[in-house]
Amino acid sequence: MLARLSAPSSAPASDIAKLRAESASKDLEIITLQRRKNELKEDVEMLNIALDSKQQELELVSPHDGSLCHRR
Repeated sequence: MLARLSAPSSAPASDIAKLRAESASKDLEIITLQRRKNELKEDVEMLNIALDSKQQELELVSPHDGSLCHRR
């Protein structure tokens, strides 16, 4: 059994290179997706801020019963 563990790998060098390239490609894709996830998270935070601002604005122009005040 020890002889099998110390025997040289039977996988051709081209297969190893191919797997390394695929691994690097997947790593790059992961990094790209993580960056996009962070961008989307920031977008959500900014949209929540905008929503809060609009809700406050509506509270200021609306009567106390919750309906919109239509001024003419």
